[in-house]
Amino acid sequence: MTLREVMLQVADAFQSVEPGHNGPRSVPETPVRNTAHWINLLAWAYQQTGQVRFAQLGTQLADFLLSHEARPQGYAYKNFVNDSANAGNGLVGQAWVMEGLISATHAFGKQEYLESAQELFHQHQFDAQLGLWRILHVDGSIGSAHATLNQQIWDASPRFNGNPARSAVSEHFGKSYSSFTRRALGHANSRRGREKSVPLSTAARMATNTTATLSQER
Repeated sequence: MTLREVMLQVADAFQSVEPGHNGPRSVPETPVRNTAHWINLLAWAYQQTGQVRFAQLGTQLADFLLSHEARPQGYAYKNFVNDSANAGNGLVGQAWVMEGLISATHAFGKQEYLESAQELFHQHQFDAQLGLWRILHVDGSIGSAHATLNQQIWDASPRFNGNPARSAVSEHFGKSYSSFTRRALGHANSRRGREKSVPLSTAARMATNTTATLSQER
């Protein structure tokens, strides 16, 4: 069985979204994160097969991401049930939502998904001095620049992954992202001798791949 066949089987078996838990901390999550991930699969399955059922299911999930329940104050999406200080799950929680909405736009053609992704995109602040993205909270307040490299890369990646909908969201952020790549990798390199946990080689490959995609898009 090929990977494509496995993915289509999983998409075909989809029934509903269940909230999950965040990593080793087992923090209870809202359905937002898993909804965004399922949208990516259902959008892909629809593009592969043309089966209307996949489009209907994917549209239902994307519509949920436009709801007050998913985004209660009109700013960051709420990813954690009880973690009020980090309810949006930093940068990566919002990046996954943007990715799902943009996948839905590309597959299902509904402009409101792109508009919501664009709005969320513009609510994030890029610190040009640090070359890093700042955290957007559920209440709209702006936090500090996120210090975790993989969160920075995830937050940048939906903006530069090569399809037309993503280009519409990200076209004027090329210079900011290039600055982020240089500064973030430089920062990780300076920490490498002090913190063995910094996976610099992995981060460098991710950043290099994303930068290559950005270069192709220009």
